[in-house]
Amino acid sequence: MEKRREKEKKSKLTKKNFGKKKKNSHQLDLPLRWRSLCFRDASTGRRAALDDPNGAIFAAPFRWGCTLVAFRGGRLGSGGGGESGNGNGEEALCDWSDLLSPSLRGRIAFSDSPRDLLTAALGCLGLPPSPGPGTEVDPRALRGAVLALRGQALAFDGRDHVRALAAGDALAAVGSSADLLPLALRSGAVSVMSPASGTALWADLWCVPAFAGNSGRGGGGGARSGASSPSSSGPSPLLPAWFELALTDSRAEPGRGLRGGGGASPLLLPPTLEEEMAVREEEERKKRWWQVWKRRSRSSSGLGFSSPSSHSRPPPVSSNRAERSRAALLVGGSLPSREVLSRSDFCVPAADERLERAFREALRP
Repeated sequence: MEKRREKEKKSKLTKKNFGKKKKNSHQLDLPLRWRSLCFRDASTGRRAALDDPNGAIFAAPFRWGCTLVAFRGGRLGSGGGGESGNGNGEEALCDWSDLLSPSLRGRIAFSDSPRDLLTAALGCLGLPPSPGPGTEVDPRALRGAVLALRGQALAFDGRDHVRALAAGDALAAVGSSADLLPLALRSGAVSVMSPASGTALWADLWCVPAFAGNSGRGGGGGARSGASSPSSSGPSPLLPAWFELALTDSRAEPGRGLRGGGGASPLLLPPTLEEEMAVREEEERKKRWWQVWKRRSRSSSGLGFSSPSSHSRPPPVSSNRAERSRAALLVGGSLPSREVLSRSDFCVPAADERLERAFREALRP
């Protein structure tokens, strides 16, 4: 009898607490792509795996942008150059490898960011801008790609790369969408493309400094001024509501894309190809399970579940230049296509020491 009462008591406690958040828990419901970027080890501040018990979401996404290529000439996919021409009988730029064209030697203006050059070099080798720990990167090939791109460069400057393209001294420029898109909007002679194989993404994040509420450090980060007791000091309790407001659908403004205030809403960034295919695989798996369950089959061999390794790999980039040119087009002139964004990665530090050494070797003078 006593055991039964104890069991009922535990059951009531479980039902009472089920589905409730912990006190002072303000974990934002972010998509997997953003959670991976905003997740950090609470003790070291370094990036951590999502299953790390010491990890937590340290920031909320505000806006994002990407590395683009602007060039002088006709619009992509228009003019007398055919579907992939630029109107002058030449093929339009549509991927990183096109920057190695002999016609662009000494005529490409790069920003002063080493990662933009590294992104272009990795793209020429068919590699993502932020290779994972298991990605094979040949240091010699990467060094060769960097040297080849340096031979194509007119300048490496954070401001002059846009001015050189606007003045006609450069035929192409590689830099941030925040710098190149305004130029394309002002000048009808400049077009912008997002490389079909993917590009590097950057993001601005909301975060609260560790010293928020400390009067000795100015009380930044949304801290309440005039706090007289420890319980009333610290970040404002309205911050979580502000973060959630910034992530509402009504503030996405898809028509503005990357032209809106220097970046686009986090809601406009689609998942990666791996994430999309994993979701589709899970949906198909559930559908097959439901069909088998309806037939009341008890045989596990009849489920027909497929191996994740055979279906979760993203399809390769098309070898058809016309298809790649269409993928490189900016949607509405302000946002890379979903295909390109799903192949793109956030620009993060090297995944391991081996990759860091390869990057440093490739970028040395």
